[in-house]
Amino acid sequence: MGIHVHLRRLRALFAPAALVPFGGAAQAAVVISTSATQNMSCQAGVCTPTAKKAVLNVGDLANMLASGDTKVVADSAARDIEFKAPLSWTSTSRLTLDSYRSIVFQQPVSVTGTGALTITTNDGGSGGDFWFEKKGHIEFWDVSSSLTIDGSSYTLVNTIQQLATAVSDDPFGRYALANNYDAAADGTYSQPPVAATFSGTFTALGNAVKELTLNDKAPNSNVGFFASTASGSLVRDFRLEHAKIVGGSVANGGTEAVGSLVGYNSGALLYVSTSRTSISALTGAFIGGLVGFNAGSITYSSTSGGVKGNMQTAVGGLSGSGNVFGFIGASHADVTVDGGGGYYAGGLIGDNRNSGIDQSYASGSVGGASIYNGGLVGSNEGTINNSYAIGSVSGGPSTYDGGFVGSTGGSVARSYSIGAVTSQGATEVGGFTGNNLGGFADNYWDVDTSGFGRRKGCGEPIDCDGLTGLTTTQFHSGLPIGFDPNVWGQKPNINNGYPYLLANPPPK
Repeated sequence: MGIHVHLRRLRALFAPAALVPFGGAAQAAVVISTSATQNMSCQAGVCTPTAKKAVLNVGDLANMLASGDTKVVADSAARDIEFKAPLSWTSTSRLTLDSYRSIVFQQPVSVTGTGALTITTNDGGSGGDFWFEKKGHIEFWDVSSSLTIDGSSYTLVNTIQQLATAVSDDPFGRYALANNYDAAADGTYSQPPVAATFSGTFTALGNAVKELTLNDKAPNSNVGFFASTASGSLVRDFRLEHAKIVGGSVANGGTEAVGSLVGYNSGALLYVSTSRTSISALTGAFIGGLVGFNAGSITYSSTSGGVKGNMQTAVGGLSGSGNVFGFIGASHADVTVDGGGGYYAGGLIGDNRNSGIDQSYASGSVGGASIYNGGLVGSNEGTINNSYAIGSVSGGPSTYDGGFVGSTGGSVARSYSIGAVTSQGATEVGGFTGNNLGGFADNYWDVDTSGFGRRKGCGEPIDCDGLTGLTTTQFHSGLPIGFDPNVWGQKPNINNGYPYLLANPPPK
């Protein structure tokens, strides 16, 4: 896929035949590990594979870097490069990783001197990218070092202040976070750390910003680590840990968007995550665990923690709301969502305004007695495919409550919910949806865990075409009718035996 990600390309990736499971180990690769070097030829500083499965010993690689520039190549046989052992070097040498397709970092790569790094993906192949798993990240000890990714040079920063200044000077630039950053010493920010609208490319290289505290109660603001991102921008490979974000309120007909990473997102977010975050605002805002309002794309991303509303417009575990240009793919939220008596509350997104959701799930509980409450989405006017919700949903009087969606006028296909649904005098409530005004196809709910019998998947109408109740035993016995085995998997020890998404498996 390369680093220059566009929304059209991201949507194309989610055709079932094209989507490669995130985190799936490559079958043919150059593996950098502690094992002995085999099926590799290293001459004049260039290492190439001689078979489709090759190993380069990390010590051998470090020794070559101590002597001079070194290049590791993956070809059309061994198509990817995988780091399964940590690597560091103190010399001024440049390491070039030239992959036919993808590069996967499972262990740290540390440039501890003034050395340089070049990352090249899709050199001859297509559909590849680089990403970080497990302990993988890249760190530079000297921000004057050189970093080149897919032919473009990146400016290294190692503090929030450096990034904010750089973006203010050039919002269209390319930037990379050189190492992990602890924001506790910064105190409480009174406005977004990166306040200028970001229009460029930022990769955190798998590094994290920790202990960020932001309290911006100015009305009608975009509040998050990035206040807003523009169309064409890209933020990727970023972890935000233990952040506390407080936003303001809506005044005089304005809008307020509050998220941990981005307040208002019009760009692409790729391989980003937040954990143990706390997000809240005063009144009337769009609030999300990752993004307040999404008009761009969010893919291969996740969030965990808590989101609390206070008479909010929309509250969601990943995004408060999304419009027709928005897209969420292969992402998940494990967030406790408290709608605070507002309008829309959902485990993944509060109000899905004609945007697309594909191969995503929510596992947190939804409550707070908003008008529309759903395990995945509060209100859906868009398109949802191949997704599921497993958290409980609790509504109140005169509400629309469902294990998957509170109300839908859009389409939902090949999806399921299993969460318990409770309500106190709801207008319409069902095991899967409170109200269905759209189109259903091959959708299911668990009649045992939801608390609703086979004829109560929909609050209104009671009988929904394209919606079937299954017992827990039936769910565990095999993939439901219509679920593509190229998209869905099922194993007793994964997701408690329920179907899971191959491209977006639950954490181990």
